[in-house]
Amino acid sequence: MRTGSRGFTYLGLLLALALGAAALAAAAPSWQASLQRARETELLFRGAAFSEALAAYRDASAEGQPTAPPTLDDLLVDTRRAPPRHHLRRLYADPFTGRADWVLQRDEAGGIIGIGSRAEVPALRRNGVPVPDPGPGRRVTVSQWVFRAAAPVEAPASAAEEATAP
Repeated sequence: MRTGSRGFTYLGLLLALALGAAALAAAAPSWQASLQRARETELLFRGAAFSEALAAYRDASAEGQPTAPPTLDDLLVDTRRAPPRHHLRRLYADPFTGRADWVLQRDEAGGIIGIGSRAEVPALRRNGVPVPDPGPGRRVTVSQWVFRAAAPVEAPASAAEEATAP
C-alpha cells in the first residue's frame, strides 16, 4: 500500500468543487438578468391584457353605466348585459410576486382604471414600457409601470357632418 498518495484524491476533489463553485458564481448574474427580462416580458404581456380588458369594459358600457369595473373579477364576467361578456380570460398573477396582488388605480367613483406591479425591482427595460422616460441616470422600478385602458378611438367625422359644420 502506498502511503504518499493518500490525500491527493481528496485535494483533487476539493479543487474541482472550488472551480465548479466559481463557475456557478460567475454565471449567476447573467442567469438572474435573463430571469428578470423574462419576468418583465411577461409583465408587459399581462399588463397589455389588462389594458385591453379595461378598454373593452369601458367600450361595452351603456349610457349611465360605470365605465370602469369595481373589481378585477368584473373583467372576467361582465353581467351588465345579456349575454355576459368576458373581457379577460383569467385573472393573471403578477410575474414578480407570483400572486394576483396588483396595485389598483381607481377613478373618483371607485372604478379600476389601471393596474401595476407591487415589485420594487429596478427595471432592466427602458423602451416600450408604460412609463415616461425618467431621464438620464434615473432608475425606474417595475412598480412604476402602470397599465391603463387605451384612449377611445374617435371615429372620423363623415363628409356630411363636415359640410354642415359652421
